Amino acid sequence: MRIRPDIKGFAKEIYMDKRIEQLTLIYRTTQKKLARIVRSVGVTDLQRTRASVLLVQVNREIAILNKRSKKWASKTMPVSYAHGLDITEERLRALGITKYVNMSAKIHTGAVNVLIDDVTVDLLVANQTMKKNVVRYIHATQQQALEDKQISRLIADGLIQGQTRKEISGRIQTQFEKLLKEEKFITINGRNYRPDAYSRLVARTRTLEASNQANVNATLQYGLDLVQVDIHAGSCDICDPFQGKIYSISGNDTEFPALDERPPYHPNCRHVLLAMTRESLEERGILDGSIKYSNASTAATSISKYEEVINV
Repeated sequence: MRIRPDIKGFAKEIYMDKRIEQLTLIYRTTQKKLARIVRSVGVTDLQRTRASVLLVQVNREIAILNKRSKKWASKTMPVSYAHGLDITEERLRALGITKYVNMSAKIHTGAVNVLIDDVTVDLLVANQTMKKNVVRYIHATQQQALEDKQISRLIADGLIQGQTRKEISGRIQTQFEKLLKEEKFITINGRNYRPDAYSRLVARTRTLEASNQANVNATLQYGLDLVQVDIHAGSCDICDPFQGKIYSISGNDTEFPALDERPPYHPNCRHVLLAMTRESLEERGILDGSIKYSNASTAATSISKYEEVINV
């Protein structure tokens, strides 16, 4: 796996933003095509004969989406990982550890392959739920009455006795229409998403995850064990307790807590991990304050708050 060396510094951030927008556009395009298919479904004899044609169209659109999703992951995750290596390289240089990070090391190439597989699985699973939801809608719409077994189950669940098959079918149809009217074709963990929104969520979260994995791996690569969560403005209540705190990757440090949780701490989280050394903390006179702060429940909402709690 070759991590793109031709994209440097801030250009990587621009590239990543464009890649995220590209994936969102890919999913939005498929979303609109599926929406047109859904709107074309009906229960007349003529439309009923078109069901098989519509199912073929759905299968084709999902197959195309699967192919594009895989391609997106294979192109994007290496650059996101490399962006993390750039951050760590700058940090290690400032700490006097090394001027350049060896990006071709096995620890990095192996990690990138795993990250590509992970994000690909995320997207393909989402794609499959899209296919399932739309196909179910098409099948349901082609029936003016539900099968006896389905109706019996609905009546057993408390529906008013004596409702006609058409009325019951209409109720089920309404459930589908409510979901699909908003184009929420994806269902993950019981929650429904619009494909464009979900793809953006996955892209942002997974690319940051890749960058932070690179930060951890590069830190370990050069024999270090400590990492610090960066501090930035606009942090949320979920992230505030982590900002500025220093953690031990291995969990073997006797004074700093283990890195049991790492960013992203939530979808769309922007925090990154930065390499750190005890020597640097000692030189700055903040070792003791950093140890106390990292083990406390205190939260830093800003850099000034962080400096205050570690007694700078």
